[in-house]
Amino acid sequence: MSNIIKDFCITGHATDKNIIKIINTLIRQVGSKKYYIGKTGRDPLLRFNEHKQQYNWKKMIILYQSKSKNYVEAVEAILVDYTYEYNKNNTGGGGGPLSSKTQFNYVYALIG
Repeated sequence: MSNIIKDFCITGHATDKNIIKIINTLIRQVGSKKYYIGKTGRDPLLRFNEHKQQYNWKKMIILYQSKSKNYVEAVEAILVDYTYEYNKNNTGGGGGPLSSKTQFNYVYALIG
């Protein structure tokens, strides 16, 4: 079984409808477990392994992917703000560098 789950990934414009889908996926998949919202422009497996070494996360769920840095930053910030009381994020956005328009960027949830 893979530690990275892409089955629920949303793509496309960061519309209200897509963000609601992402939030619903997060709630269904995470429930009351410890989780962290993040973003990356790198290979999700590499990013997951870095997180896993530091905090022993069990799996990563890819929630959203886009070539647009702006969309990824907006989706991450909305998810962090929406779930602030329950997630392990310290801020309402941040994270690692995103890639250029030729590669995908990802918003993910780490599950403890």
